[in-house]
Amino acid sequence: MGKGSKNWDPPAIVDDQQQDSSLITTANLILNTSENRIRQFTWEEIRRHSTNKDRWLVINNRVYDVTKWLKHPGGQMVLKHYAGQDASEAFHALHPDISRAEKYLKTFYIGDVNKDSISEDQELKDDFERLRQKAISKKLFKSSVLYFVLTCFHILACEFAAYFVLFRFGTSWLPYLIALVLYIIAEAQCGWVQHDFGHLSVFKKSSWNHLLHQFYVGFTKVC
Repeated sequence: MGKGSKNWDPPAIVDDQQQDSSLITTANLILNTSENRIRQFTWEEIRRHSTNKDRWLVINNRVYDVTKWLKHPGGQMVLKHYAGQDASEAFHALHPDISRAEKYLKTFYIGDVNKDSISEDQELKDDFERLRQKAISKKLFKSSVLYFVLTCFHILACEFAAYFVLFRFGTSWLPYLIALVLYIIAEAQCGWVQHDFGHLSVFKKSSWNHLLHQFYVGFTKVC
């Protein structure tokens, strides 16, 4: 052994468990630091941003500055209406594909609602959210595509039958009455179906809803 070997200490041996524990601790510190950097806003502060030139809104306790969102697909009126307020309920009601809508929101995210800040109608919102979650668990918001397909065929069949009766049996009072009943049934069903398509509540893709809405309200209703 060389000179100074008496003062030499062997390196400490760190087992895998100690190393993993150290990594977890470091990761937690990083996460905590990141969380602390997220800005927190009180409801009093959020409500002050409710003008056309300074417009904030809250969705799921996350605050968004949508002042410069000029091309909102749903128009400016809904953003103006919920400026300075909690828009969570409207957001979930009007966006069938939540994940797609959230991609746009990321650009406007500025912070979270302070957990110690309580909205005046928080109790009512909590009750509504529990009711909404209960409805979701029972799949009440999930439409049956098969039902709408069969209903659409039913409408077309009734309309076709009405015209066929007049074409085949003429316009005397009995064929006319039968055709009228068939046509009324078709138009009544058409009114409800176009309503559901118009609210984008059948398909996840808005374009499909818009297409069938235009067909039933623009073509069938004027036949």
